[in-house]
Amino acid sequence: MTAAAAHLRNRLVNELTGHGWLADAWRPAFTAVPRHLFLPRFFRQTPDRSRYEAVDGSDPGALELVYSNSVLPTQLVGDDGRWVESRHHGPIDGVPTCSSTQPALMAVRWTRSTWPTGTGCWRSGPAPGTTSRSSRTGSARR
Repeated sequence: MTAAAAHLRNRLVNELTGHGWLADAWRPAFTAVPRHLFLPRFFRQTPDRSRYEAVDGSDPGALELVYSNSVLPTQLVGDDGRWVESRHHGPIDGVPTCSSTQPALMAVRWTRSTWPTGTGCWRSGPAPGTTSRSSRTGSARR
């Protein structure tokens, strides 16, 4: 983990906690999960919000986007190839069909959950949110 990623992750956790979206019990899980490893590439809307452009995790500003309280589309119109198309040809049209969940939504959902620490949980996929939940509740059950 880079120092920049750790700083940005802590800033996001402080924002979520400061707004009351993230309970103290979930802080360690959100602080521990490196969200950038789960989002090596994604899309961002163009400034006029009419199209999408591909972002690689190594692009300038990508880490700041990953650790923002934003939904980040990872697929457009059900076609993973659209990311490569946008990288080669610039912004493209499309409707997001897969994304990384907004951190505040995950924080609120888990803050309101009743899962006791150490009980384990079922993970539905390798997403930052399911990893955070497993981090707090114990090993994932299969």
